[in-house]
Amino acid sequence: MHYFRPLCINEFKISGISLIIYGMNSQKCDRMSRRELLKTAASTLIVSVASEITVTTANAQAARAVKFDIVDQFSPYNKTRPARPQTRYIVLHTTEGKDAGSLNKLVRYGEAHYFIATTGKTYRIIDKSKIATHSGRSMWEGRSTLDNHSIGIEVSGYHNKDITAAQYESLKELLRQLKSLYKIPDERVLTHSMVAYGRPNKFHDENHRGRKRCGMIFADPKVRARLELKAVPNRDPDVDAGRLIVADKELYAYLFPATRRGSSPAVQSVKTKTPDKPSEPAEESAALPAKTATETSAVTEIAAAGKITPAAKTTSAPKPAAASPEIPSESQIISLSRTAWQIARERYNSSSTMYEFPDGRRINGSQITDWGRIPTGTRVMLDQTDDDDQDQFEGFLEIGKDGDTPQVLAGKSYNSATTIYFFPDGLIRTGAELQKQSSYRSLFKNPPKGTRLLVGYVYGGRVNTSRRPSTIAGIKWNYPSTYYRYPDGRILNGDNVKDSAIPVGTLVFFQE
Repeated sequence: MHYFRPLCINEFKISGISLIIYGMNSQKCDRMSRRELLKTAASTLIVSVASEITVTTANAQAARAVKFDIVDQFSPYNKTRPARPQTRYIVLHTTEGKDAGSLNKLVRYGEAHYFIATTGKTYRIIDKSKIATHSGRSMWEGRSTLDNHSIGIEVSGYHNKDITAAQYESLKELLRQLKSLYKIPDERVLTHSMVAYGRPNKFHDENHRGRKRCGMIFADPKVRARLELKAVPNRDPDVDAGRLIVADKELYAYLFPATRRGSSPAVQSVKTKTPDKPSEPAEESAALPAKTATETSAVTEIAAAGKITPAAKTTSAPKPAAASPEIPSESQIISLSRTAWQIARERYNSSSTMYEFPDGRRINGSQITDWGRIPTGTRVMLDQTDDDDQDQFEGFLEIGKDGDTPQVLAGKSYNSATTIYFFPDGLIRTGAELQKQSSYRSLFKNPPKGTRLLVGYVYGGRVNTSRRPSTIAGIKWNYPSTYYRYPDGRILNGDNVKDSAIPVGTLVFFQE
């Protein structure tokens, strides 16, 4: 059996701190002078304090990095919204407006799960397991109405401006938690601009990609790297499959830059080296770092006249993770290559959209009938409000308001069993029924103004005592996208009904 030799123990006090030096060799300890012992004690103290400071500093930095508080500011609809059947995606949005107005509207209509203010403060609006109506008309991988498959995060700011450093930290942590909880890979963290699609109109005769620029900034490789997103989809699965066409080629090239290089993989890796933290941008007017000698900045502030001005330089500009794609044009002037639709999107024919012709005349979008004769040089002026780019769920389309013919509103599905017609006189028929009966076919060519359509819907039939809405529509019975026509003519959606209170004879329409 082996025994340890007696320990050499010496105790000193330096600046009020007691130090005890232990030695394993008592003979050597006895030979050490007091000066040597004091030197040993001092060096021990310095190393000990330095180590403690290092550990404390590291812990404090880690604590600051992960400190993340979510404030509950639930929408009134949070209590009634149904559970989402699956969570496959996260969709990132920009509000295109200021903090207060944007938050109020999101809460009022239950249009997002989370809202991140410019200060980084994060609000919970709809429970993460329930449906929030944030994506409107949307599609990805053949799945439509992505509200039923995704979590929506609204970030206060603009699609063509960088977000604040505080927002980066909050969004990064929120994404980390949600991705971990729902097992969502980085390439399924999408932008609203990626998933939104438009219906046929005077400019595009098929369903088309390019309806929104909302959240466009979050497709930029440098921005995604700062959010620790290591991959990004570099092709559009619905365009590749022929379900949609590309209407805005500039936007498409920005969102999927690999398409310009003819790349075929569906997922593109993003370098994730963490850049130096930049200085805090000013609220509501933050800009990305200026261009370097070899690459373009991720996003620049774009002037109303369409000129792109580089962002101001900062001394702490981060090194980009990858070259940024070219910014799409935001000119408000109609030219041979830039149509009214590209400028105003689905508000091109709205009464709130004003067209100023080169000769000074002004006319609103609802008064224009010949879109092919608008002269180049015409300026398009949009009615800018905080609500402009919010995307409420689209249900009914109306003849005379959204388009003049069923073909414009429903495209090739105008005579389908999943397109429902609601005529002003109370008649309700599917497109297939109208096509089948010769007496109704004339309604396709000249439908009464005010006729409304539901496109992509199933006519579920009537409610009776043994056939309740939950029997007819299943789990979709109280989805916001499910509609009820009461016997008295009122039309309500799933947000505004209770199963037990829906009267017998009510008609049910739910998405296919």
